[in-house]
Amino acid sequence: MLLPCAPRLSARALEQARRPVGLRERGKVHAIAWALRCGAGAVVGDRVSVCGAGRILDERLSEVLGEPVVVGVFLGPPRANRKPVLQLLDRQGTLVGVAKVGATPLAATLVAAEAETLRRLAVLAPMGLVTPRVIDELVWNGLPVVVQSPLKIWSDGHDVQTLGLVRAVRVIAALGGMSRRRWATSEYAGSLHQRIASLPDRELRATMAELVATAMSPDDIVVLGSWHGDLTPWNMAGSRSGTMVWDWERFETGVPFGFDLLHHHFVPSLGRLGEDVARAGVLLVERSTELLGPLGADLGSAAAVAVLYLVEIALRFTVDGQGATGVPGGNPATWLGPLHDHWQNG
Repeated sequence: MLLPCAPRLSARALEQARRPVGLRERGKVHAIAWALRCGAGAVVGDRVSVCGAGRILDERLSEVLGEPVVVGVFLGPPRANRKPVLQLLDRQGTLVGVAKVGATPLAATLVAAEAETLRRLAVLAPMGLVTPRVIDELVWNGLPVVVQSPLKIWSDGHDVQTLGLVRAVRVIAALGGMSRRRWATSEYAGSLHQRIASLPDRELRATMAELVATAMSPDDIVVLGSWHGDLTPWNMAGSRSGTMVWDWERFETGVPFGFDLLHHHFVPSLGRLGEDVARAGVLLVERSTELLGPLGADLGSAAAVAVLYLVEIALRFTVDGQGATGVPGGNPATWLGPLHDHWQNG
């Protein structure tokens, strides 16, 4: 993170950047924030000065919000869709807005997609979900910037329990309507086959195609709905008003019901498994009935849905170049190959 120099503002920026998952991580953030309030920022860490010709972004953002703002910058861990996320704080340290900057072609596409989704959610007003709203969109130095309202994830948020997670998945799935389709004639199947065929890696293409063919027969019925696309524990929090959900960059309609619930468990597992990350796909399929059970029996084969999800997320990682970031499991071949062998032999 890049934090403001003022001790109180640096502490507030840190506290409101992201809501860490788990008591231990939140305890660490509170401890560091306390140290920053005591002036530790002046002793430890590097300083970054912004200079040069042109208008600085915080002046433009102050105009958008109608009051002077101080900016903190959350960068996050290395990943394909990494982008600057600006925290906009007033002079008292209250978070008054969040701005996402499309600093790369992929990030620019995702920032625009999220703005479109948030506008749609503002109209739909889904029951039980609390989402940001779009305050403004602008272009700064040729880069798209979307300014969103903040969510009170630190002051009001709490960990989402299984029941709250399942309810959120159901509400999101119904946003674009739900349907039952024969696999061979579903639009999703056509899109999936087309995207697999467009991959340059012949071996990866074959692995994905064989997994899909083994998991789904032409006459199998698939339940389709919408998915958030990145419903991880760090992109949601419970509150008295409903489940707060943010980072809607990957929202899509017409995908197999259950993808969000599988994603919620799979992506964190990549960081936990260490050297066993090659078994991540196999473990997800083995747990698929347990994980998808709370959604009800109207899913068809839970294992087949899990295989489709893993192919979908492998496509995303491949197209985005997630493997080049060095994050655990970022190269989908690491866990897709063992899944293929297990599925074919099972």
